[in-house]
Amino acid sequence: MATQTLTIHGWLPARLNQLLGSWRLAGALKKRDRIKVANAARMQGAVPAAGPRRVTIELTFAKGERSGDPDAYLKSTLDALVQARLLVGDTHRQVQWSQPVFRRGPRRKTVITLEDVEARKPKERER
Repeated sequence: MATQTLTIHGWLPARLNQLLGSWRLAGALKKRDRIKVANAARMQGAVPAAGPRRVTIELTFAKGERSGDPDAYLKSTLDALVQARLLVGDTHRQVQWSQPVFRRGPRRKTVITLEDVEARKPKERER
């Protein structure tokens, strides 16, 4: 199984509670996240997804920054990965994700690890 890692210095994805406010602000934040992920993918030579992937996110917060809930960073990140073609989709059949890892460091940073996984086979219906 192929694994690739994107490292984006100076950036943290938008939190879900930021996206639930003004639709204009939410659109701007999601656009910012899409651009950051797409640029990182292009610069770091990420390979587009051909099937389901496992996503792991490691978020490094600078001194004095507060972290959000563990699931708060997933929505915008998964949407940006789909737009960058690093995920086929963001449904349960196309992506598996693990709980984000939170760290402290001198400056903010996001590390996204993508691992190809086997497609889930649909269960046969009983007759």
